[in-house]
Amino acid sequence: MKRYIALKNFIESLKDNDVAIFSGQEMCKEAYQYDRPGNFYIHDLYSVAPAFALGMAMCTDKRIFVFVGEGDLLREFGVASQIAASRCSNIFLVILDNGTYQSAGNFPNIMESMRSKRGVMLNFGLVVFDFTVFLPKREFKKMRNFMQNLRGPVVLFMDIDKGVNKDLPDIDIAEEEMKERLTAFIKNKETGTSLYKISGPALHVNDVNPEVLTNGV
Repeated sequence: MKRYIALKNFIESLKDNDVAIFSGQEMCKEAYQYDRPGNFYIHDLYSVAPAFALGMAMCTDKRIFVFVGEGDLLREFGVASQIAASRCSNIFLVILDNGTYQSAGNFPNIMESMRSKRGVMLNFGLVVFDFTVFLPKREFKKMRNFMQNLRGPVVLFMDIDKGVNKDLPDIDIAEEEMKERLTAFIKNKETGTSLYKISGPALHVNDVNPEVLTNGV
């Protein structure tokens, strides 16, 4: 499945008061087609989005989803261990993995040669869910239901196809305006609540279908 299709359905699965942070020029352009007040785009810098999201998660009770490519994450891989150590229940690292440095000419990256890239995240102390299982049959309703009661810090892996949605328009929101929009969104209690509250029991490792939970293989 192409990344922009996965992004569309993931964004549509977010709650109204969730924050979504996107990293990288191409991914940001694709996500911008489904813009919402809680979206924030870091399109001119790489490797900073996860750390930025962690800092935000420590200052708000809203759920923070940060979307990165695996090549982007590799530039600052240690941030994954910091996310695990934070124990922030409201941060979710979404890795869209196509096996390449796509923006640099589709050269392969070392994630593909790791014996267990998901196992690395588990060793950091993170819970890892493989959302790729929802893609082949487009089971987005199941994915949406599964997301409702997740408790972080969590890594969500999605294996996607190479390629991008070309000729998309540039993001026409100025950086200062985007910053003000996000600040207002976080403070706005009319979006539901400024507090992160789980509507049902939190999902833990022992509660999950083995097909979704990745045990490092």
